[in-house]
Amino acid sequence: MKFTKSFIQTSKEIPNDVDAENISQILMARTGMVKRMSNGLYVHMPLMLGVMEKVESEVRRAMAEVDCAEVKFPVIVLKPDLVESGRWEIFGKEIFKLRDRNDKEIALAPTSEEAACFMARQHIQSHNQLPMSLFQIQKKYRDEISPRGGVIRTREFKMKDAYSFHATDNCLDEYFLKMQGAYEKIFKNLGLKTVHVQADNGAMGGKGSREFMAISGCGSDTIGVCEKCGFAANIETLDAPDSGLGAKCCGQKLSFHKAFELGHIFALGTYYSDKLKLTYIAENGKPQIMHMGCYGIGVERIVAAIIEQHHDASGIKWPKNLAPYQYNIITINMDDPKLVAESERIYREYTERGESVIWDDRKISAGIKLKDSDLIGIPNKIVISNKGVSHEHR
Repeated sequence: MKFTKSFIQTSKEIPNDVDAENISQILMARTGMVKRMSNGLYVHMPLMLGVMEKVESEVRRAMAEVDCAEVKFPVIVLKPDLVESGRWEIFGKEIFKLRDRNDKEIALAPTSEEAACFMARQHIQSHNQLPMSLFQIQKKYRDEISPRGGVIRTREFKMKDAYSFHATDNCLDEYFLKMQGAYEKIFKNLGLKTVHVQADNGAMGGKGSREFMAISGCGSDTIGVCEKCGFAANIETLDAPDSGLGAKCCGQKLSFHKAFELGHIFALGTYYSDKLKLTYIAENGKPQIMHMGCYGIGVERIVAAIIEQHHDASGIKWPKNLAPYQYNIITINMDDPKLVAESERIYREYTERGESVIWDDRKISAGIKLKDSDLIGIPNKIVISNKGVSHEHR
């Protein structure tokens, strides 16, 4: 890709509508990864899409390892389905509700339990077909009362949401731990430090859940962590948050940290399958209620967390192979035909062998080009000047 055709627009200045304490929001704005259209609504620009694609590939790899098959559920859900599951009232104003041309009430799905249960009813008849697990990477919509933190809390966002179905509660518990391990692997492979904590099930219901939190000064949640025994919980679940002691902690005083959620996994039990009459034929030939789990990850939130944890004074420092481009060819003087020809030769060579490369062919100062390369977080510079070709690693 040539820089002049890449639709990348960097900025030295921090926009006025950006939270000065939010590093990821600042760097996403300055690199032009996203453009804010209105409160909680962002255009995802090419750099953002490139990183999100890499994150999604890691998520898909992890889901395959826990035998979770990819599907795509509808974004639109009918009111009767949400009423049957109890979520029409539970979510209230948080979901977008509208009417179609036939005056039927519909909503934009906050998550897809109803559609997942529909698929399970269609596909699963016998205990021999269990367990089964499905996931999607799909846009979600929430009518957030106060969107904030850049892409951390928005009205439209991308989520990986998975749904598992089991014959027994024990089977659900075993798979829940597998999915927890898959999440830990995802975050580790993406270079993220996270803490998974006990959490409140909230509007999702069920018998238990865990959140995966990224510690950050811009976080809107507070978590308590015991450095001695490893206990960690969202402050909402602590028995005595004022004293700093949790019910399952060893008794050591907890340390509290600001954090934001990257993923949340739920052991739902029969919370939805009871309501939606989700049954299978057990070994004894009698119908039994299935047990369910659901598992979410916010894709944009992961990108924000990576930037929060991997940056320096010059810009973003992407871990491993997450950089939108691995190589940046920087032509010091675009008015010099010899330098342009040499740049084009190297650009063609790298492109033909399948390297992720951008050529900064802008007619601007070399200093701006070098600073932009560091700001965006491109790990390798190939600088072409009258002195020859030099290679620099960020």
